Amino acid sequence: MKTFWFMLLSGKSSFSLNVSCDNEDDLPELVVELLKCFGGYFVPITHEFKIDVFIRNTQKLRAKVVEYVERYKDNCPQVNKYNDFLNKLKDGDFFCLLTDCKSIGQKEQFEIDAKLFALNNPYIEPEVALEHVNELFGDFFYKYSIVSIHPGKKIKVGEPLKSKRICRFCKGSESSGVFFKHEAHAISESLGNKNIILNEECDTCNRDFSKTIEMDVDLWFKMHTAFFKVKTKGNKVPVIKGKNFSFRVNSFNDDSDFILTHSPDDLSVGDAFPKELSLEFNQGIVIQNVYKAFVKFSMSVISSSKIHLFEKTIEWLKGEGFVDALPLIAVLSTYDNFTKIPELYVYLRNDDDNNFPLAFGEFHYTHLRYVFIIPVFCFSEKEFIEKNEYNTFWRFLKHYEKYDNWSFQDFSNKERTQFVINMKLEVNSDVHQ
Repeated sequence: MKTFWFMLLSGKSSFSLNVSCDNEDDLPELVVELLKCFGGYFVPITHEFKIDVFIRNTQKLRAKVVEYVERYKDNCPQVNKYNDFLNKLKDGDFFCLLTDCKSIGQKEQFEIDAKLFALNNPYIEPEVALEHVNELFGDFFYKYSIVSIHPGKKIKVGEPLKSKRICRFCKGSESSGVFFKHEAHAISESLGNKNIILNEECDTCNRDFSKTIEMDVDLWFKMHTAFFKVKTKGNKVPVIKGKNFSFRVNSFNDDSDFILTHSPDDLSVGDAFPKELSLEFNQGIVIQNVYKAFVKFSMSVISSSKIHLFEKTIEWLKGEGFVDALPLIAVLSTYDNFTKIPELYVYLRNDDDNNFPLAFGEFHYTHLRYVFIIPVFCFSEKEFIEKNEYNTFWRFLKHYEKYDNWSFQDFSNKERTQFVINMKLEVNSDVHQ
């Protein structure tokens, strides 16, 4: 089966959409008509379609897209997104259409943003637009190298031969008595990752992590995983059963997507529709373990040659103990580049300037983004716990200024506490019983 990916970017928003067909040699009608809709044309000599990457949003184009959506929406409801995307743009604005592309790295994103900025501001020369982007990112790319992980295809990190593998977390090998019989997911499978595999994680460490930090990060995201219908182990969307509630996808053929049942502590509420529910989970959570999980994911994707820089970090991950304080984690909610498969960026410093972290990561899952410093517990590196140290780091990340709704949260808590989600509810007046 062949899958065709399309990605649209406007500088303010983006989304990816795929179409699958059985015959890999043929373009399905759905794809051909979409390419024509956006100005594509067939080249008989090469037997392929050509299409401009940068396209102007015009009334004529929107009319074509409306007609296309009406024709195919019953068989492929996600094509409605094309209408939504174009309607958010101004008339005459340019956007970017990438074919055979599910996602792109941040550097490519920045370069496309620069081109769109120039096209949508014709009084600005492309060189000036690129200079604007360099003002935001030039120093950043000079100071940091990027490792980006997009779990769209199978990737195995590390030594392929089991006999030569050394576990990143315990330094064990087959000759020392450890085994590498089972696949170790670099990012938890419970978050939807099925493709990014770490070869250099032994079965013992894999089991230990699954019972500790990965169990807590799974709990932290559990409601998002279920609500956005992320398929995890067994290719199934999880069902949540808590102390006073259950939540699952509705398998019945009616208008509701989910079924939430709740048993309130106060049975005197009567028939009044509740405005807020407190959903209590059966197990508690150690918030510092969520931080550990983000860092463990990062240690699972960087080059083997860099692991020695993080020996103290790995001791913290593996140990049962915790530290008293960690840097804040920046958290953002945005539906730009929404993803049901976790994405991870790891940034490694290229110089010895300890005014900035040796490494930090950025984790994307559904509509959430987490930017976290990877602690190294080394005297030659700052901790970034002090406010002035952290602010120096954050102000350097000028490209994050695009969003003004970042929150800065403390994930240092090392006590296991009851995990509760407070859900706010409101009646949809458009739904009639």
